[in-house]
Order: sequence, then C-alpha cells, then structure tokens
Amino acid sequence: MTIDLDHHRIVEIIRPIDSGMTEPVLCVLDDDLTYCVKGRGALAKGKIAEVISGVVGREIGLPIPDFSIANLSAAMIFQSGDEPNIRRIGAQPAFASLWKEPVDNFLIVMRTDFPARLLASVYVFDHWVRNGDRTLTEHGGNVNLLVNLGAKEKELVVIDHNLAFSPSYSVDDLSTHVGYPSWRNLDGRLQFSENLKASMLRARDKVQNISDSLPDEWLEEEPDFVDHALEALERVDGSEFWDELS
Repeated sequence: MTIDLDHHRIVEIIRPIDSGMTEPVLCVLDDDLTYCVKGRGALAKGKIAEVISGVVGREIGLPIPDFSIANLSAAMIFQSGDEPNIRRIGAQPAFASLWKEPVDNFLIVMRTDFPARLLASVYVFDHWVRNGDRTLTEHGGNVNLLVNLGAKEKELVVIDHNLAFSPSYSVDDLSTHVGYPSWRNLDGRLQFSENLKASMLRARDKVQNISDSLPDEWLEEEPDFVDHALEALERVDGSEFWDELS
C-alpha cells in the first residue's frame, strides 16, 4: 500500500525560524496555508524521519500537525538563488509542517493541564521511534512540545522528529522524558499498553512500503535509512520494548 503524501509548491517565503540546527523557514504553500519548512539543514535522513514519525504518530492519535512535501519552483530558485532563505531550503524536496499560532512552549507546570494518557503515549512513541529529543526536568530541557493557544481548549502540539531513529538513542535517557512521570503513575497501564500496542502495530503495517511515497532524492542520499527505521518500529511486538519503558 502506497501512502498518499501531500505535495505542495512554496509560493511565498515569510522569514527564517530561529529553531535549532535544521534552519527552518516559515513559508506559504500553494494551499494558502503557512508551514514550517525544513530543507537542507534537516538532511535527507531528518526529512525521512519526520515523515515516518508523522505518519505513525498521527496514526496512533498523537496531535502532530498536518505535513506535506514542499518544493521550490525552478523559477524561484533561478530568480532568487542567492537569497539566504532560498539556500536554507535548497533545491531538493523539503519537509513542511503546518504552522500553529499563537502557541506557547510546554512548561513542566503544564503536565497536569493535559491527560496523563496523552503524555504517556508521547513517551511510548518516542521510545518506539528512537527519539531522545523530548526531555524536560525541573532544570529545563528540550521538550519539543507546544501548546496551541488558538484552540478552544489548550491543545498539545507534538513537533520535531528529524532526530528520530537515531543510532545514538539510549534507553538510559528515558527517565528525563517529559512523559515519563505520566507513564510511571498511569492508572490501568496494562490495558492502556495493550490498546496502544494494537494501534502501533496498525501504524507499523501502514508504513511498510513508505519508500514508494518518498522523494527519490532523499532515498538516493540515504538508501538504508528507511530499512533502519522500519527495524526500529518492529520492536513494538517484543516484550523487551515494553520492559525498557519501565
């Protein structure tokens, strides 16, 4: 089964976004919506990681923004190729995540503002996709969660998965994950885990042929990355995966 990923053309570049090593750019696409666009700085493996994480994360019910593959037109590159934001995006297809605003950064005091099962799901998800980039303690961290203030009720926004499926991921860091306390203190954790696992298995099966949907340029640059990611997703079916969470 081929996954139908949206593809859009970048029609307006608004401004760079000051956010980490990926050097994202705020853009309007041809659907008239605003997106955070990650191009050259995310590397091919980062963009593949974003897509796979986005598909499986949304499939298990996480509030990950809509996303698409975004491209600069040849004319735009030709006319403005020396412009810094054009260089940040690059000629290859980019990853575009729907922009949410107004938003606030997730703070440790906000844990009780959201369902414990949601934060526990984020915890399990990050272990699944080998994403160690969602830490938060009383001393700070890099939480990669936002709170959408424009919704009728506070809405969690789960972002930034370009470092997923990292070979340097370590289970030793799980205790500093933002969702660890929610998982540890969760009532009915056994039933919760069984239900979540069923969703994760369906999501895993959905991305088995995801290479057919990804840009050739990404796959040529990272020919083994999809197989590496799929191997990581297979762990959900083993007891060791769940034992490591505790």
